[in-house]
Amino acid sequence: MLDTMPPVIDAEDPFKSLTPLDFEDIVIKTLFTKPELGNKIFPRLGRTTMVNEENGKIVESAKKFFSDHGRYPSPKEFYDLYLTDENVKNKFKSLGNISIRNYDEDYLKEKLQEFVRMRLTFSRLMEASAKIKTTGDVTAIDSKVIEGFSDAVSFTIESKTGISAKKDMSAFVDYLNTPNSFIPTFSPTLNHYMSGGYASKALTVWYGESNMGKTTYLCNDAAYAFSQGYDVLYISLEMDKQEIMKKVVANLLEIPVGVLKNYDVKFFEDKIREISTSDLRILEWPSFEVNSLDILNAIRDLQIKEGFRPHIIFLDYINCMSANKAGNGGGKKHEDLGYITKEIENLAKSLDVPVVTCSQFNRNGYGNTKAGAKDVGESIDIYKYSANGIAILRDPTMVANGLYELNIIKNRYGPKDIAFLAKGYADIMKFRDATDNEIQNFKSNGDTASEILDEARNFPR
Repeated sequence: MLDTMPPVIDAEDPFKSLTPLDFEDIVIKTLFTKPELGNKIFPRLGRTTMVNEENGKIVESAKKFFSDHGRYPSPKEFYDLYLTDENVKNKFKSLGNISIRNYDEDYLKEKLQEFVRMRLTFSRLMEASAKIKTTGDVTAIDSKVIEGFSDAVSFTIESKTGISAKKDMSAFVDYLNTPNSFIPTFSPTLNHYMSGGYASKALTVWYGESNMGKTTYLCNDAAYAFSQGYDVLYISLEMDKQEIMKKVVANLLEIPVGVLKNYDVKFFEDKIREISTSDLRILEWPSFEVNSLDILNAIRDLQIKEGFRPHIIFLDYINCMSANKAGNGGGKKHEDLGYITKEIENLAKSLDVPVVTCSQFNRNGYGNTKAGAKDVGESIDIYKYSANGIAILRDPTMVANGLYELNIIKNRYGPKDIAFLAKGYADIMKFRDATDNEIQNFKSNGDTASEILDEARNFPR
């Protein structure tokens, strides 16, 4: 009944000539000709998500069949047993004039996903509008309504097939013999102990007390990754994007921040072009007004409009994020941060990139030269759900010598509780590993962590 000769298809975009009502027909036919896609679409649709009345009744009847039998129907049993209205039966028959066999599978999947997202979002919008109209109160749009919008725009029909112990040993052996994707940090020491640097699909967190230099460390590594030819995305949730750019440019050109204004546009353009052929983008949002879906949408927008897709993302900083599913923490920020951390980790996985962020220590971590999970501020979940954690520590002697102690307090890819010294140059916003002479001079001033520092420096270069 539903198999006929395919119509003429536009070679450029087979769907661009279709009206929304035409595409509803393709969505419905998918259930009967491509059940692996239809089974994912139909649970999210209903009578009100279809513009055409007959299409809405077909969807409603198909869902009733599923409710009665635990499966979706074949075309014949559906037509014979569940369609009684003649107009609906005629509409269902007309699906035979539509063919989707010649549509590229990935393209069809993308269009179906887009259809469901748009219709669900429209339905949520109508529900919110009706709620406001009924109550006369704009605050009627509560966390449940917002969660409905989030659920609509994040709908996906991606399939998860996993790997098979019987069928996929070739791919498994390839994996064993292929090193994980790591983007190097500025520090040979960090790269050594973290198996190469920041791991793809993983979240790394820099910890420290307030005003310790967490943002500057992120800017330092953003500049370093850019200089190594990686496309970098820096997201600032506290500092103005131009202030972040000042730190990055001072670092790249090794020009003190205070004198950057003495140079003209051509100087900066020429020098930056000499350093790298890649790009570094800085996005800015107000604190607590962005979630991982907003970031994902911004990245997609950059890719479509600018052809820019980051190899690594720096997020400054995670404590200023909002959760996708508002209210999960019941208003408790420490619980929301657990969801936020998992959402950012999921973002890293879906984009196959490292994400690097920073977070505050609690009061116990202030003034310490030893750090661990107990010192993480606001939520221990940030520590639990991240792959790597690096603490930035200083005492008065370090400050006097322009030194920082970096302590690897969590490491999914190597040993933890490793400490070493880094040298900082505040005027050009730049860091490097401390030299042996700098370490010896520091120890001579009475360093209490000399044994740990000795261990951290004792590796082949």
